[in-house]
Amino acid sequence: MLVSFALVPPASLSTTFAALRAQLDPEHAAKTIPHLTMKQPFETDQLDDVRACVAALRLPAVAIDLREAGVFDTPQFGAVLHLHAPRTPALDALHLTLLHAVAHLAHSGPRLEVEDRVFYPHLTLAQGLTPARAREALASLTLQLPIAFEARELVMGVRDERGVWNRPHSFALSAAPTAEAAPASA
Repeated sequence: MLVSFALVPPASLSTTFAALRAQLDPEHAAKTIPHLTMKQPFETDQLDDVRACVAALRLPAVAIDLREAGVFDTPQFGAVLHLHAPRTPALDALHLTLLHAVAHLAHSGPRLEVEDRVFYPHLTLAQGLTPARAREALASLTLQLPIAFEARELVMGVRDERGVWNRPHSFALSAAPTAEAAPASA
């Protein structure tokens, strides 16, 4: 089966992004939720072991800062309209932790060093567009950027035979520790 891992935005933002995706790309919007891919899809026949490996990790929540909307072109997905989240040390650490945790269970997918090098955190709004349609959609976006949030949930996605990504497991990310309040001076 094909498995992947992704960060999901809080519910209020997911609703906004899902509505945009349904408007811009109804075919793909029906197959997955708004997300930032943290581990590219890979084949495995050991789903329970993958889940157990990730469940055993202590993964921290991570700040996401969607800075700009843009378009990139791919041979597989055509023009992709997306919101870019710059790489940060915390995002890179989470990404690498996931890559290493499941590498021994993957039967396919990019090699670890390749996947790390090409990691481009983004939230897809539409894919499979022509370059002209992508430019038009980009020009019509009315989102106020940047959009910042703390990702507190990592989902495991498993693709079914219809190409729909189901979420059989969700992992809560631990909140960042808060500093103790300074004692009041007398």
